[in-house]
Amino acid sequence: MIRSKNTAAQCCDFSILYLAILAVCVGCGESGGGGKVPEASDGDMLRGVVTSYRNATRELGRPPKDYSELEAIFAPVSNNPAEYLTSKRDGEKFVVVWGLNLASSPPDTVVAYEKTGVDGKRMLVTIDGFTREVTDTEISQLEAKAGR
Repeated sequence: MIRSKNTAAQCCDFSILYLAILAVCVGCGESGGGGKVPEASDGDMLRGVVTSYRNATRELGRPPKDYSELEAIFAPVSNNPAEYLTSKRDGEKFVVVWGLNLASSPPDTVVAYEKTGVDGKRMLVTIDGFTREVTDTEISQLEAKAGR
C-alpha cells in the first residue's frame, strides 16, 4: 500500500537527506587544508541517529526495533547506510536503545551511545540532540536507571 506524504513528512525526509549530505560534505570549500574533506564528528553522527530514529518511527508507525530499520532510512542516500550508525572514534556500531517512544519520553533520555569509546569515555546522544562524553560507570548507571 502506498501512503501519500504530507508536506511536513516530506520536509522530514528532506532533512535526513540534507543531514547525510552535510555529514559527508562539511568543509568542501577551500580551507587551506590541502583539499581534504573532514569526516563528520561522532556528535554529528549521533544526532543523525536521533533524526533517523524519528523518521523511522514516523514511517513505521512505531519505534524501530533493529539496525536494519534505521539503515533503511539512509538507503536512499547511501550505498553503505551502516556507516551512519558507526562510531568514527571506536569503529563500532553505536548502541541504540530500541523501542523508545521519543514523543513521550523525557528529552534527556539516552537514544544511542558508543559501544567502546576512547580513553574510557563514550559519547552519547539524548532525545533532544545533546551529545556528551561519559564514563563506563555513567553508562551503567544510565542503563540501570532505564531498566536495561
